[in-house]
Amino acid sequence: AAWVGGPIDTSAPALVHITVNPVPRSPIVSPVITYCQGEPFDSIQVYGENLKWYSVPEGGTAGPYPNVNTTEPGTQTYYVSQTVDGCEGPRAPLTLTVSPKPAPPQVTSPIGYCQGVPATPLVAQGQNVRWYPTASGGVGTPIAPTPSTGSQGSFTWYATQTIAGCESERAPVVVNISYLPNGLITSSRPFVCQYDTLQIGYFGNALPSADYIWTLPEGAQILSGSNQGPLVVKFDSFGTQRVRLTVDNAGCVGDEAFYD
Repeated sequence: AAWVGGPIDTSAPALVHITVNPVPRSPIVSPVITYCQGEPFDSIQVYGENLKWYSVPEGGTAGPYPNVNTTEPGTQTYYVSQTVDGCEGPRAPLTLTVSPKPAPPQVTSPIGYCQGVPATPLVAQGQNVRWYPTASGGVGTPIAPTPSTGSQGSFTWYATQTIAGCESERAPVVVNISYLPNGLITSSRPFVCQYDTLQIGYFGNALPSADYIWTLPEGAQILSGSNQGPLVVKFDSFGTQRVRLTVDNAGCVGDEAFYD
């Protein structure tokens, strides 16, 4: 077929510039972050721009910034991407783990010592045990304390154990330092007639709450009194008689006192 008509006018070709932006790489983030149960949740360190958070590795809709509940142990995986110049890159996985808080170490409490008797270091059964002088706060030490028995009283230390980086609650260890009784036996007079009575008693540092164990010779009996006394004792046998007394203060037993 032949073209019928005049010449055809054509325009100059147009030049279109198209910029192709590169797909950014995944943001930089630690793939696993671990918290201890009950530990405050902190911000997640992610290096990237215009971050988007997802619950799936592909597809889905971006969600809010993760907020981890650390009151319960568990594991949750998130996926995060960055967008640069309008282009969203691949997602980087991030696993957030809440490790359970271990139980406190096993301890023996209370522990009793007698005043002035050398003590041994405290013991707690657990992993990576640390000791504290207070129920909360402060800095612990792995060195088990040795109680001082120089003065009587009650003192408390606290022990924890750490497993998988998580520290337990503190277990109290109570140490009771009891006084060591001393003393002597007193009497109302230096002798007693056969079948007669004598009044005896205790003199020393022991308190009435201690246990007083009186041992009488054969043929003698306590008519009245107990503990520190005074005790009224009847002697039916003649000759030299010995009265003995042992004072026990919570397991701290003093030297035996005697009276002839």
